[in-house]
Amino acid sequence: MITPEQRDKFEAANLAMIDIIDSLPPFKIGNFEIKTLSFKTNIFDHKYVIDEHQRPNYEFSVMFAGEMSTLIDGRRISLHVEHKKGFFYPPLLLHQHEISGGSIVFSVFFNCEPTNKSGIKQLMHFDSLIKKSSYQVKLPGDFFRDFEFISSYVGDTSELSANIVKMRFQELLLKMIKLNFDPALFKNFHAELWALDKTSNLVGEIKLRIENYINRPVYLSDFEDMFHLSGRQLNRIFKASESKTINQYMLESRLERALNLLLNSTTEITDLSKSTGFSSLQQFSVAFKRKFGMYPREYRATHMK
Repeated sequence: MITPEQRDKFEAANLAMIDIIDSLPPFKIGNFEIKTLSFKTNIFDHKYVIDEHQRPNYEFSVMFAGEMSTLIDGRRISLHVEHKKGFFYPPLLLHQHEISGGSIVFSVFFNCEPTNKSGIKQLMHFDSLIKKSSYQVKLPGDFFRDFEFISSYVGDTSELSANIVKMRFQELLLKMIKLNFDPALFKNFHAELWALDKTSNLVGEIKLRIENYINRPVYLSDFEDMFHLSGRQLNRIFKASESKTINQYMLESRLERALNLLLNSTTEITDLSKSTGFSSLQQFSVAFKRKFGMYPREYRATHMK
C-alpha cells in the first residue's frame, strides 16, 4: 500500500529533478561520455502493462515497492523490491513491462557515447555483458541510502544543493556500473567525479551532512566512507576553504546549537547533550566550558536570570 507521504515525497522529487537533469552536463568516464536524459519515480496504484517498446538510450529501473516483470527475448524476467537488483536495458532493445499494483518504480534514462575507437569496442562488450546478465544488475549496498540523501535535497532551490544533487546522482549511477561491469574501465571514477568541483561541492556537502546529522555522533571515518577519500585528503580540502578541520567545524556547530537550546528551551542538559550529538554528558560539559568559559548548568543559571 502506497502511503500519502510516499506519494508526496516522490512527486515532489520528480518535479525538482526536472530542472536539475536539464542542467546536468555530460561527464566523461574512461572512454565514454555519459549524458543523463531523465529521472523519474512512477507510482502504480493498479496493475499496469507497458506495451512492447524500445528506446534509443540506456534505461535503468529499480523497485522501491512492489514487483515488475519484463518480457525480453521471448522470456519473462521478474523483479521484486526484496531482490535488491535493477533492470538495465541497452538501446533499441524490444521489451514489455507488467507492473503490479502498489508498485513504485524509479527509472533513469541516459546516453553513453564512446569518445574514441577503444570506447566503441568497449561499448559493444558492455552491451553484451548486459545481455549476459539477463538485463539485471546488482544494486550497491548503500543505493537506497544514497537515493534518500539525494531526495532530501532536491526540494532545496539553492545552487549549492543543486550541485550536490548533480554530483551525488552521477556518483550513484557510476557506482552501479562499477559494481556490475569491468572495474578497470571505471577505476578512476571517484577522482574524475570530484574534479567537477573538488572544493565547493565537497565542502558544501560535508557542512550539510554535519547539519543534518547534528543530533547523533558522526566521525571523520564516516566521511571517508561517504566520499571515498582519506581523512587527510578531506581535511586538506575542507581546511583550505574553512580554515579549520572537519572535526573543529563539527564541534563548533554542535556547541552553537547546544548554546541556543540551553538559552531558549527548558531541555534537561543530559538530553540536550544527546540531541546535539555528544557521546556523553562529560564530553559535552568539558567542550562547552572550553568554548564558553562555564559549564552548561552554570551558564544557563547566569544568563537566564
